[in-house]
Amino acid sequence: MSCRYKPKKINGGAKAGVTTNVIDLASGLSVTDSRWSNQKAEFLLFIDDAGFEKIVSYEGFAFTFAGNGYLIQVWKNWLASNPPVLFPLPPVEMILENGQALSMAVCIVQMNVKNLIFHRNSAIVYDSALFAGTGATQARAAWEESHDAKLAVQSAISIDNLSGGCIKYLEFSTGQHNLNETATIGDVGRLLAERGTVMYHTKQQTSGTVVPVRDAAANDPHVREAVEQLASGTISANAPCNSMYNAWAPEELKQLEEAMRTVQRVRDKARETG
Repeated sequence: MSCRYKPKKINGGAKAGVTTNVIDLASGLSVTDSRWSNQKAEFLLFIDDAGFEKIVSYEGFAFTFAGNGYLIQVWKNWLASNPPVLFPLPPVEMILENGQALSMAVCIVQMNVKNLIFHRNSAIVYDSALFAGTGATQARAAWEESHDAKLAVQSAISIDNLSGGCIKYLEFSTGQHNLNETATIGDVGRLLAERGTVMYHTKQQTSGTVVPVRDAAANDPHVREAVEQLASGTISANAPCNSMYNAWAPEELKQLEEAMRTVQRVRDKARETG
């Protein structure tokens, strides 16, 4: 697949599981990387350009997701079904048997007026831009110099010693984008098992030996087990972010509900007048 916005490969010390989302309200853009991953104690499995996008355009609103891949899939399916009433909302978290929370994060922008109506887990928030994910700090630094959201995401990825796939974007004013939704999160797990990459690491080292997943699975029973879990859907690939292991606070849920009421009100009014 060709990709106009492809980060360069240069040496660096960032985590390979980088997720970087930039919402540039001034320029009217939502921009993300395209990497999905699953973190284990001694290694990271990841895949780029799998066809499962982090941005969804719905009825004049841009939804930009991060966090648990399964929950993101539930929300994308729900939006694609175009429900006549947007309540109750799909789940935004799940609690595992061990009590660990898994959750998703989302930023919602009303595109025609460039109005941010909701965000969760935006590590850095300005009046005209916000930055989320593990690459937020680097993206912010690059954006402060260039005020270019695409270059900001590219910068966040390029400090890694591996490229992070295509830079994906949605323009608010025109609707122009390079999104190509061809896969489900289940497909991503199966694709990761077929053509993904394994990066081994230690507590002291955030990047290390990189091995094709098939080679790693053939020689490492722990990788083989993780690959089987991903392929079967027992676990999902993720777009890791700071709040992925935190339950949603009641106030966050209330704010999300208020934002979705705005989505429904604007959507229904547009349908009535259109």
